[in-house]
Amino acid sequence: MLKKKELLKTKEYWIEEIQNEISNQVVGYMKKNNLNQNELAENLGFSKGYVSKILKGECNFSIKKLVELSLALGKAPLIKYLDLEECHKRPSIKKSTEVRFLSDRTVA
Repeated sequence: MLKKKELLKTKEYWIEEIQNEISNQVVGYMKKNNLNQNELAENLGFSKGYVSKILKGECNFSIKKLVELSLALGKAPLIKYLDLEECHKRPSIKKSTEVRFLSDRTVA
């Protein structure tokens, strides 16, 4: 089990955090617009398989695709850099329900 400070230094943690956030944004858009996965794919102009990968957190986005997806969802993609020490001092990184793909790592 990795301690929080160690976990925050792993690229796997941050990749999964970003993938989870993208997935959460897409799910929120689907709920807000009462869309199923097939309708979402059609509305966004993406394949059903691509949407499935996004929802599962399995998509490794290029910046171009991330911007295209964000704009299609009516969102502005922003990147904010924080010092790792600042992240470590926060009482909670994310709610456990939002960090659902970290199955083999635990925050201590």
